[in-house]
Amino acid sequence: MVSLNDEHSIVEEMTGDNATSKKLENIDLLELIQKLPKKDSQALTLFYLEQKSYEEAAELMEIPLGTFKAMIHRAKKKLHTILNSTPKRLII
Repeated sequence: MVSLNDEHSIVEEMTGDNATSKKLENIDLLELIQKLPKKDSQALTLFYLEQKSYEEAAELMEIPLGTFKAMIHRAKKKLHTILNSTPKRLII
């Protein structure tokens, strides 16, 4: 399982945006990734959570390396959009 600190670092790396990554304080990263289309979710999971190299992940998904890199780029943009539209959960 990924800790909240790891999630914060992963999303900051994914989005390149510290302000966006701070929204993770009460948001489950895996839940957000699952909102993405299946292939995008799979690509982000392989690359960021399972820490596969671009080459390994592309091979596992049976797609060309360039296609995988483009998929990661688009998935990161989609995740950034989701993060910016997801309200923080209130913890009482």
